[in-house]
Amino acid sequence: MQIKQIHTFGTSHTEGGGFEFDDKPELIDLYKDCGEELVKSNFSWPHQLHKLIGVPVINHSKSGYGDERMYRKFFEVLANSTEEELKSKLFIFEFSQMGRKEYYCNAIDSHVINNYWGIDKSGNAFHDFNQYDPETLHISVTNDYNNHNNLLTNDIRDTYSDFFKKTYNPSILHQKVSKDAIMFLITLRELNINFITISRPFFTEEHFSRFILNGIIENELTLGGELNLVSFIIDNKLTITDETNGKHKDGHAGLEGNRVIADIIYKHIVRKIQFKYI
Repeated sequence: MQIKQIHTFGTSHTEGGGFEFDDKPELIDLYKDCGEELVKSNFSWPHQLHKLIGVPVINHSKSGYGDERMYRKFFEVLANSTEEELKSKLFIFEFSQMGRKEYYCNAIDSHVINNYWGIDKSGNAFHDFNQYDPETLHISVTNDYNNHNNLLTNDIRDTYSDFFKKTYNPSILHQKVSKDAIMFLITLRELNINFITISRPFFTEEHFSRFILNGIIENELTLGGELNLVSFIIDNKLTITDETNGKHKDGHAGLEGNRVIADIIYKHIVRKIQFKYI
């Protein structure tokens, strides 16, 4: 296969999250001698993959967003690519965790994202989506965590937050998220898209069994045995917190962590996809 372009999709863990130098000036001193220009995108694993593989790597990821945006952005690329062009493109997908719901907002002419998590009786946040109570959900609404649209007023945020609470049903939402992932992956296969996944989508137990039986997980890349990018980063102590010896606390991958991830993906591409340099 002759790959001319790689497209990556995902969350902050693919975008280069944690390295927002404009908002976190304390990072500048910690990384000033790292050999990279202090720009967020340069610290992501897609950029590090580009340095290894030598072809353009276009990173469509965005902090705070989830699978719905990933599907939307992929289909934008698909709509703007000829069948012949698709043959030379490789797509890499990082599926997100639960807790992210996207809407379109006419008032600001932009999509917004609801990030939601549970609050226990003591007021502490928790992220076990099976235990969420619609009445006590904490919801954050934005269109961009690093560059808020000034038109996104509190009234608009309250509208989306209230709507989500009134329509949130864990069982129904879990079924929908699971079915959406299955339909997306089946579409990729039916269109003969060249792709790999570095995090497994959320599946209900019923859908997971059928999905396995259909053998559609053959495009998965396990990172050190992990089927989840975030777990791999944490379990292998590759976070910014680990890299800076606790001087800056952040659970995203550090520069070396993103280099490790890029190296694993690069070796997988060369070995499994029989990558050929152009």
